[in-house]
Amino acid sequence: MLFPLDKGNDAFGFLAAFVGSLCYGSYGVPIKATQSIEVHPLVLQSYKSLVVLVASLSVVRLFEEPSWTPYGLLAGLLEVVGGTAGIVAIRKAGIATAIGTWASVMIVVNFVWGILIFHEPVRSMSSTCGAFTMLGMGLIGMTKFSSPNNSGNEIKDEMEVIRLMKSPGKEDTSQKDEEFDRETGNNMSVKRLIPRKRVEEYEDGDNSSENGDTRIDEYPELTGASITSNDKGERIKWRIQHLRTNLTDREFGIACAMFNGILGASAMVPLHYTKNQGFSEFSYIFSFVIGACIANLLLWAVHFIFHCCCHSNNPFRLEVIKNAYKAMPHWHMQELWFKLLVAGLLLTMGMFGSVLAISSLGQAVGNSLIQSKMLVSGLWGICCFQEIKDQRAITSWFLSATLSVVGILWLSFERQAVTSLEDIL
Repeated sequence: MLFPLDKGNDAFGFLAAFVGSLCYGSYGVPIKATQSIEVHPLVLQSYKSLVVLVASLSVVRLFEEPSWTPYGLLAGLLEVVGGTAGIVAIRKAGIATAIGTWASVMIVVNFVWGILIFHEPVRSMSSTCGAFTMLGMGLIGMTKFSSPNNSGNEIKDEMEVIRLMKSPGKEDTSQKDEEFDRETGNNMSVKRLIPRKRVEEYEDGDNSSENGDTRIDEYPELTGASITSNDKGERIKWRIQHLRTNLTDREFGIACAMFNGILGASAMVPLHYTKNQGFSEFSYIFSFVIGACIANLLLWAVHFIFHCCCHSNNPFRLEVIKNAYKAMPHWHMQELWFKLLVAGLLLTMGMFGSVLAISSLGQAVGNSLIQSKMLVSGLWGICCFQEIKDQRAITSWFLSATLSVVGILWLSFERQAVTSLEDIL
């Protein structure tokens, strides 16, 4: 071991928490910088996992000879799936909203695991509920005021709906909705209620009918009407991407951030069992990163098989397999390697800082201090990417973030103090 890890050294623990929160809150910055590049989230996740693997193994071997625990595979799978959703969240909702959302969700999930599953005692159940309420209010406010369109009439414009007509020159038949036959293209009228913002994204040309109504047949992405059998894969991809909902990109990003928060918090649960079996934190990290890489390979296999099945009734034909291989997402090595190298290194430092902070300060204080990453990510989103421009919204966001932090600290206080080293996790 390079130096003795004194779990009673508070100064070391606070330093680790500071480094962990700073790195966790900043690792999304280089990912955000890739937004202009059309790259699959699984590619980004693979880059990140590979860098974390190399960096983690290099550091772990300085402390001890790591040993393998099968819980690492489960933890790695949860982290990879959640991390992929987190990448989507950053690119869809912005770094301030994404990291702020999943940071708050993670602390709630961790606390629920501790009370309901591991039966960790709390000082007062009523006071604990109050802390949950404060954290929830902060989360709602933070996600609300981090919207780029939180002022003026832009939100109202998103809530407006328009009536779309299949054929030009037809009079309004909104009194009776009729089914639209996508396969035959029959001349049927249809009334669709779609947010104006969603439609405006597709209005690049002359897409209006003679009577001024927007023509629904000009938007195959919205209706699927103009998609032929040759575009079966794209049609299935669109259906899965939008899940037949009217979610905006930001709403979808927030949902992905919450999903990442749930899985990311649950990925720490196997650590509880590994420590009970006598494994150290570094052995857990070793198993974790190996499991993450295995999970990445499994996701790539699922993606490949899914592509084969979507484009042919016989997915085992050699031609289908070759076409599926050629259609796999591009890695954009020249454009991405440096940005994702930085992201992976920041994530590795954040992971080590989190583990060491929890080991030194305990789960309550250490894990809570790490969640201050939401303030770091918020500063990046506001100051660097200008995701929030309205001064009132910026002030409200910081007030909401402060409320969330107070809720996190309150939740930590409600946990009973750790009485022995084995009780930390």
